[in-house]
Amino acid sequence: MAAVSLRRWKLEDALLVQEASLDAYVAGMIRVTPGCGRTAAQNWIRRAMESHSRVIVEGGEALGEVGITPDAFGYSGVLHYWVLARARGRGLAQRAAALACQGAGKLLLTAIVSERNAASVKVLEKLGFQRGARTKEYAGYPGPRDTYSYFRLATEEPI
Repeated sequence: MAAVSLRRWKLEDALLVQEASLDAYVAGMIRVTPGCGRTAAQNWIRRAMESHSRVIVEGGEALGEVGITPDAFGYSGVLHYWVLARARGRGLAQRAAALACQGAGKLLLTAIVSERNAASVKVLEKLGFQRGARTKEYAGYPGPRDTYSYFRLATEEPI
């Protein structure tokens, strides 16, 4: 199993976003047009560069995204991640999310996921997240809302 690392976005990552846009679920989650072109992908990356988003890298190859968006007060953050379809099933999302969570320090972390996304639920549970309440937020799947919030208590005492 190759080491996983996180790095900042570069405009040269357009091919990663373009490949991700071919997956209807990921395209909907990251809000890009399915099958987007290079210009649209680079515009998406420009926005990602200004956020807390990082590229997931394994074996030197960019394969997804992970990030924690903190609230305005620095008390909590929302974890998000996605991995290219061809890279799923080998623990990449869990390893990348674990790295992101390590840097979260005292933040109370939340995540929003559909219970139909069994792989993502498994990632969150392995990271110590607990299932919370059903939410009206959309988690990328059409049809009935079966989306739940997940939370993980801070790993350090608040100041």
